[in-house]
Amino acid sequence: MNCVLFEKNEPMFFAPDSDGARHLREVLKVKPGDKIFAGIAGEEMFFAKVLPNSDGSFSFEREGEIPSPPLLPIVLCTPFSRPQIAKRIMFDSACFGVKSIIFYASEKGDLSYSKSSLYSGEYRKILLKGAEQACSSQLPSLYTRDSLESALSEAESLSKSPIRLAPDVYEASISLFDAVGTSKPPKSAILTIGGERGFSQSDRQILKSKGFVLASLGKRVLRTDSAAIASLSIVSNLFERNF
Repeated sequence: MNCVLFEKNEPMFFAPDSDGARHLREVLKVKPGDKIFAGIAGEEMFFAKVLPNSDGSFSFEREGEIPSPPLLPIVLCTPFSRPQIAKRIMFDSACFGVKSIIFYASEKGDLSYSKSSLYSGEYRKILLKGAEQACSSQLPSLYTRDSLESALSEAESLSKSPIRLAPDVYEASISLFDAVGTSKPPKSAILTIGGERGFSQSDRQILKSKGFVLASLGKRVLRTDSAAIASLSIVSNLFERNF
């Protein structure tokens, strides 16, 4: 972790056997009075003085506010996936500073993935870890929808004059890099990823009808999480220089 985030109204404290306490002791090797980056999830960041306790726990004393990187106006629509893949998408989306993530039930996907407890509460810990890695206090909002169409409707409501992009290895008309490079600077972006078996033909029709550009990441078929991360690394450059 590059900073420590606490939930609002949560005491700034690490129990002796917590992952955070072990990280401070074994990785950072902090000494009494050392300062680290810390913050309140969704709110401000600040320096925190580390106060080790005799029982191996840690308390923190807040000292001075510091700026937190803002979220980027990107909405990522991605299918329900196997938990290990979905966790990586969540973590890296928080690292990139995506504004919102919408997981949807894809036509060619496995509906059982949507029933994972990951989407009903566990995801919060993953987003926190991603934000801590990025040294930011800002977390994406997360939504779930029962179809691609409803996910895109939600994405539109969360966006303002967006560029609409969907990586597709089979029917792309332009590379994602060129699609981003030739566009006027947009106010926001909606990025839609296909599932483990890609987009169906009806998915492509829906995307095209809503103004999405099918864009290529190359000739290789990527895993869902790899496609999401590669796409975010390109699309985020539209906004990083202005945020």
